[in-house]
Amino acid sequence: MIDHRFRPSEFDKYRESSTGTSGLATELQDAIAREAMPALVRLGREIAEQLNALGHSVRLVEHVVDSGHGTAEVTFVDDSSGASRESQKLRFNLDLTVSAGYPDYSNSTQHSE
Repeated sequence: MIDHRFRPSEFDKYRESSTGTSGLATELQDAIAREAMPALVRLGREIAEQLNALGHSVRLVEHVVDSGHGTAEVTFVDDSSGASRESQKLRFNLDLTVSAGYPDYSNSTQHSE
């Protein structure tokens, strides 16, 4: 869930800490991936319907958000000829990678003129 944890003031609190803002940015990546998952599944279903109208038998087999990495994956398979990977007629994945960051000035070099 995108909530108060991701206010600019929260990132500013971590900016000067030893861990910087990377942990909060990772949490944000995961939250965005979770928020986007339903739309990714809907899009995959729409594509599967189009393929099925052409004669395939594609169905949703898996949807996963990989916490800590800001990624999401939706997998569709036509396994009408068998469940083994070798028997599958068609397979497609929709993969989402979320990147988020916030400047961590405590680790930057100051330049003087």
